[in-house]
Amino acid sequence: METLAFSDGTILGVMGRQGEVVVEFVDWQERCWSVLFRGAIAYKSISSEGEEISDLLELSETDFSKEVELVDGDKGTSYCFVSAWSDDVVLTIVAEGYVAKLSIG
Repeated sequence: METLAFSDGTILGVMGRQGEVVVEFVDWQERCWSVLFRGAIAYKSISSEGEEISDLLELSETDFSKEVELVDGDKGTSYCFVSAWSDDVVLTIVAEGYVAKLSIG
């Protein structure tokens, strides 16, 4: 089974729909992945498309997740994509979990 390494990869696109967020991602080996965040409550993107990523942090609480909890009442894990160039978080997704699948073609 293939596993996705988030370091040295690039976010190609982000799409939100009810209860989920899909991140299209290319890893350092130029393989394309579709990352489905299940039970998504909210996400915040700051120029994330095309950004090279150094890491994906999984945090139980962030300022954004606190804000979401106040508005929505739900609580989830914050998945924070960190820019390789600025060390800033460029994409945060508050969700229950995620599954990464290698894209074919």
